[in-house]
Amino acid sequence: MTVGIVAEYNPFHNGHQYQIEQARKLTGADTVAVVMSGNFVQRGEPAICNKWSRARMALSCGADLVVELPVCFAVRSAEPFARGAISILNSLGVDCVAFGSETDDLKLLKKAAKALLSEGEEESKIIREYMNKGFSYPAAVSKAYPDFSLILDNPNSLLGVEYIKAGAKNPVAVLRKGVNHDGGAVDDFASASFIRNNIQDAEGFMPKPAYEILCKEHIIPNHDKLSDIVLAKLRDEKGDTLKSICDVSEGIENRIIAASKVVSNLGELYDLVKTKRFTHARIRRIITNYALGITKDFEEATPEYVRVLGSNSKGFELLKKCQLPVITKTAGFENKMFKREAYATDLYSLLFDDAVVRKGGKDFTTSPIIIN
Repeated sequence: MTVGIVAEYNPFHNGHQYQIEQARKLTGADTVAVVMSGNFVQRGEPAICNKWSRARMALSCGADLVVELPVCFAVRSAEPFARGAISILNSLGVDCVAFGSETDDLKLLKKAAKALLSEGEEESKIIREYMNKGFSYPAAVSKAYPDFSLILDNPNSLLGVEYIKAGAKNPVAVLRKGVNHDGGAVDDFASASFIRNNIQDAEGFMPKPAYEILCKEHIIPNHDKLSDIVLAKLRDEKGDTLKSICDVSEGIENRIIAASKVVSNLGELYDLVKTKRFTHARIRRIITNYALGITKDFEEATPEYVRVLGSNSKGFELLKKCQLPVITKTAGFENKMFKREAYATDLYSLLFDDAVVRKGGKDFTTSPIIIN
């Protein structure tokens, strides 16, 4: 029995270990397969440490296999993020999918997924009306389905609904323990955002093996370096390239270009450009996709391979059943989707000061983490 989990582990904390333990307990699974974002995450930001270190954290704390969610899905809104992740888990042949949620009422989550999949004319009309008023798409959808607003307004429950919509096998909702997404800290549990913002206090909120791996990193990416790279590019932008990027619409490219000339960093740009319709998170994702060259060509894409970040013997057994090409050695691997992944890693490397860390080509020279 194999249970699949979708994660970012940014970084891996006690709540993540609890989820893995509960997933095993609730399903009876003896193998845990994780699809994890790479060096850039759904928030539209660089991860706190590189994908191989985060894969090692997961493998040291209960996972058996960690494969990569390609960046063209990882830095997207809930629906394409879930579509990419579930497609990979299904290709691995997992028996069920477990996810953290603000509610463990699976019947309600399935009912919400079914309602969204069978959107009628009335719901579509309400969504359009609220979007015309300046509401973001997720907020408009919540207004159109008031019976499910408590689910759709909570990020983990919303992702759970999207996993079910995407065809997650035998979904299992694990009730979140401690704090909510982007919340603070309660007892030994803290949100990933709290840990990132209070990294000096991370030890009490992370399993010991994960914390030791984090400490070995010593450094975290410098967001100011990303600001310099992206703003330099934006200030030379005429509009056509930005317009071709995932999720760019309604002339938002003009607003972004204008803002790039009067701000000193990306944080200021996000604040200046965001509107009720274009949320802070959506703008961050657009900017990151622009930096990485993730164009509209990828909007309806599906995963084309399964790239292994790390595994133990159980994980390697599972890979034998995979329905997609399994990539453990990337030298000579020619693929448009993977080309963007390799570029994302090269850009991520430039966010550090250390000369060794800044070197490029790591996606072609770094082997999967193997845990015996």
